[in-house]
Amino acid sequence: MMKKLYLSLLWHQHQPYYKNDSDGRFYMPWVYLHALKDYYEMAAHVEKSGVKAVFNYVPSLLIQLKEYTDFNAADNFLILMRKQTSSLTQEERQLVLNQCCMANFNTMIKPIKRFYELHQKIVASNGNAADFSDAEILDLEVVYILSWCGEYLRQEDTHIKYLLSKGSSFTEEDKIELLKHAADWVSKIVEIHKRLQVNNQAEISCTPFYHPILPLLIDINSAKEVCPDMNMPAFEGSLEDDASWHVREGLNEFESHFGFRPKGMWPAEGSVSQKAAEIFADNGISWIATDEEVLGNSLQINMKDGANRHRLYQKHFQIHNGNKINIFFRDKMLSDLIGFTYSSWNEDDAVNDFMHHLKNIYDSVDFSPHVSVILDGENAWEYYNKNAYNFFTKLYDRLTHTDWLQTQTFSEVISNYDIPEETLHNIKAGSWIMGNFRIWIGHPEKNKAWELLSKTKRSIEKHISNADKAAAEQIYKEYHAAEGSDWFWWYGDDHFSIQADIFDKLFRTHLVNIYRLLKLNVPSELFTPIKAVKNSGVITKPSSYICPKIEGKISNFFEWLGAGEFDLKSDAGSMHAGGDILQHILYGFDDENLYIALKSDFSSIENTVCQIDVSCSDNKKTFEIDLDCKKNTSGDITYAIDHILEASIPLKLFKGAEKIYLEFKLIQNGLVIEKAPLYNAVEINIADDFKEEWIV
Repeated sequence: MMKKLYLSLLWHQHQPYYKNDSDGRFYMPWVYLHALKDYYEMAAHVEKSGVKAVFNYVPSLLIQLKEYTDFNAADNFLILMRKQTSSLTQEERQLVLNQCCMANFNTMIKPIKRFYELHQKIVASNGNAADFSDAEILDLEVVYILSWCGEYLRQEDTHIKYLLSKGSSFTEEDKIELLKHAADWVSKIVEIHKRLQVNNQAEISCTPFYHPILPLLIDINSAKEVCPDMNMPAFEGSLEDDASWHVREGLNEFESHFGFRPKGMWPAEGSVSQKAAEIFADNGISWIATDEEVLGNSLQINMKDGANRHRLYQKHFQIHNGNKINIFFRDKMLSDLIGFTYSSWNEDDAVNDFMHHLKNIYDSVDFSPHVSVILDGENAWEYYNKNAYNFFTKLYDRLTHTDWLQTQTFSEVISNYDIPEETLHNIKAGSWIMGNFRIWIGHPEKNKAWELLSKTKRSIEKHISNADKAAAEQIYKEYHAAEGSDWFWWYGDDHFSIQADIFDKLFRTHLVNIYRLLKLNVPSELFTPIKAVKNSGVITKPSSYICPKIEGKISNFFEWLGAGEFDLKSDAGSMHAGGDILQHILYGFDDENLYIALKSDFSSIENTVCQIDVSCSDNKKTFEIDLDCKKNTSGDITYAIDHILEASIPLKLFKGAEKIYLEFKLIQNGLVIEKAPLYNAVEINIADDFKEEWIV
């Protein structure tokens, strides 16, 4: 039998629970928008191509999707969209405009001519809705929804095609018909996945109910298994019963939507532990999956060492109470290439590179290897051209026409005896981000949230007997929703969202609702925001011209005095790139040069290039700095590396520009290992004139 490489693709579909059950409203429209753009589309790629894949759905997402099949869904944004534009108050018009700015500029705004025109006016007016006519607000509403329509929706829906060709001057009837077609489209999502399962083209799996970090519910101290120095919250009691509830009821909720019980589960954020695996097995789950770093920690080996990589491409299993559970481990590099790197590549180059890496794996072992590629199935595609339509079309075509490769679902892999397997005697607690739980616990804000959970749990245990049956059911629903991972994700300094305050409020609202249902006084601390206010990556703006000496260190206090400072991790968003080297920069300028000081630890990396992309409206320059070469004074860029990386770039290269934009990449062996900022860019206004502020 010919050796083959077996590839399993898992696309994880998840959005937080955005609904406040006390008023029945959705406070953010991201489930709805991703439903138009991603959920059906990802399944349609598979149905069209013949590739096999796994689609993982979070039960709390399925509940929300069902509500959005109703044209009258109680979403705060859609309620405004359904109103006659001329009847919107000034505050409502501003809310509409603010939401309609939330789309990727290059791939969603710019390709739609009218959206680009309106966006230019938004920028020029500093986002003031009062500067927009009723007709402009109406056009903005329509093109915003159109920008979130995926390629399949644009191809298959006649009204969408009509609106795209019409381009502008939309009517209220155009808008309402668009919203009706959108609701109908959402209703097709579960059906296409059922069809794929029945036709054996895909396997549908799920996650525990509200997407909790299960090991932390089972034992909050599991965070210390890999990080013994973790700063822990003051947490009393156990949530282990809740962990079992999320698994058990998650399976029941999934079955109510799809009509069958899944065989596998993707634990939220790939978070696993030994005890978590036992709970999954006891609930009849035959497979779970997580990240290769968890495998490395469990086996106590370095997974980056080529001598150990073959262990990743075997199957692993455990047996609990007579139940066999298989544990799959994602190839981090391959998964992250799709999630964070290929979006900026030509599609042919990206597909060729991906296939090249698979062939290297195939050639590196003397058995039939199994490769798991697992990542978000919704958040990456808005950074690709055409929502990654061309990328997936070409990738799936290559996968189906490569004789040494076969795509299989995880359940098929379990029955595939061509792949060697080994017993995994112990699972070290961890997640798919750095193999630990630091994203969800340890920071003072995250710990505060855990402490509020603990206090609320004790109040429930003490007073639940006084609540009637309906109130008790709602109390537990609110509490389980508050255990979701997303609230903790947005606390702390790891990730940035301009809507972080809404996430904060929703988390605290779940707990507030519990106290009200218990008919208790709500603790005042639940009305105080946990999240520190942070609106962008700008820590300080430049306050004067600077002219530092480029020598790789700040040797004089005054040379960077007046510089701006930017947190390069400020837009880490709802995905995590994994890198942690590029942290923040100092920046400034004089009449002739832009100056940058990149404050990072480069001592831990070798054979790496730091790429700096500098662009303005009609010009882009790319500078590559070999981090092993400590100084360069020739060419357009002058730099030096010692304690920091200092560089100067002539402003004449961007003559006439008022604003320039910086992006940084670390490239190792031709691969992007880190990008910062992850999605946007550092904006620098070089038109600032500080001369009046000079003091002699």
